[in-house]
Amino acid sequence: MMIKGQIYLNCSLTDAFCVTIVEAASCGLHVISTKVGGVPEVLPENMMTLTEPNAESIIKTVGRIVEKIKNGCLRLDHWSNHERIKNMYYWPNVARRTEKVYREVTSSPRPSYQRCGPVFGFIFAMLATINHVLLFLCSIFSK
Repeated sequence: MMIKGQIYLNCSLTDAFCVTIVEAASCGLHVISTKVGGVPEVLPENMMTLTEPNAESIIKTVGRIVEKIKNGCLRLDHWSNHERIKNMYYWPNVARRTEKVYREVTSSPRPSYQRCGPVFGFIFAMLATINHVLLFLCSIFSK
């Protein structure tokens, strides 16, 4: 289905990582996507056009890209896009990079009020205590 088209439109309002735009770009489609969450970091600029997440902006962007394709200003190289995506998202490499991030996070010391120093540690502990007392009082008087 995707290899028959020229444009893939993603109108998400929230998205951390949109796999469908990777699939569309891998099929050689030019991706038009709303500029939300982690979407701007998923693909290179020449494979994707970002737009604001509102109807007016989406309509203008789609019209502009359709004109660029009609005029030959935006050339879609399906095979080249597929090869780039294949190399960018080669899953064994993605797994290695993810594992590296997890190892860095798990090996770093956990945040603790004890590492804030004697003055700020004491202030933090007092604020936490006051917070718990207030929550306890709210639970008693809200009944």
